[in-house]
Amino acid sequence: MNYKNNIGLHIKLENSLCALLVKAQKFNVLSFQFFLTKESDNKYLKIDNTDLKNFLRITKNLNNLYIHNSYWINLCSGKNIGYQSSIKLLKKEIDLAKKLKIRNLILHPGASTHFKSIPQDPNGKLRGIDNLARALNLILKREHFINLYLENTAHKSSTIGSDLNDFILIKEKLDFPERIAYCIDFAHAFSYGYNIEKTEDFINLLDKTIGLKNIKLIHLNDSLEEKSSKKDKHELIGHGLIGENTLKNLTLHPKLIDLPVILELPNSPEKDIISCLQTVNSWGQPLQTEKFISLTQNK
Repeated sequence: MNYKNNIGLHIKLENSLCALLVKAQKFNVLSFQFFLTKESDNKYLKIDNTDLKNFLRITKNLNNLYIHNSYWINLCSGKNIGYQSSIKLLKKEIDLAKKLKIRNLILHPGASTHFKSIPQDPNGKLRGIDNLARALNLILKREHFINLYLENTAHKSSTIGSDLNDFILIKEKLDFPERIAYCIDFAHAFSYGYNIEKTEDFINLLDKTIGLKNIKLIHLNDSLEEKSSKKDKHELIGHGLIGENTLKNLTLHPKLIDLPVILELPNSPEKDIISCLQTVNSWGQPLQTEKFISLTQNK
């Protein structure tokens, strides 16, 4: 089955960059996302020159490639050591992304931990947003190759970005707001408590908070947990508590339909992953005919 070029898959990094490409070829996707740390030990991959050369050769014409930044990065932290180390980690991952010639990095805003509670900011969120904006302004002042995508989250309390109104405050504090894009994860919004099944209402909310023109990527996930659970547990498309119809209505909405899509599926048999890809690719539009370049081609 030939898939649309803008529908991709989160792929887990193992022992090499080219192993990612083998998986992408197996699932016949021209778009994919990955962490820079290996699943086996959560350590950064040591990049071999031959592996890098082959990766760059094969991916040079692929535009919808994404790196998901590590969850260790918390730019909203109220603890100075944690805040400074998060900036260093983000810079490290940006440097690795540039080495791989991947422009698109997805970042969870973080959580405003370690701030002392005060009446005007009991959870430290306002001060956490200040820290986040300060860090993003610092990074974007010196980095012009990368595109940073802030993603909405699912958790409560001090977590930044679960409440979509947080993005209004963030944008106001950015020196380069036009250089920050946004990734909307439907499962996160559902788990936080938004009525995403009311398609038009939710689309309008996105426009009022993030701004539809600023959304550049969809994370398409069903949810294992109930609405308002504040728990981030993904499920196969159509097998969770959101359901295929709601996800389809949102993805195919005229104001979102042209956005690239990444499926972040739970650990599942290959046949289930393929089934999800086939389901999403069957929605709405004719399929593209381009296929992934063979790893053995032009060696």
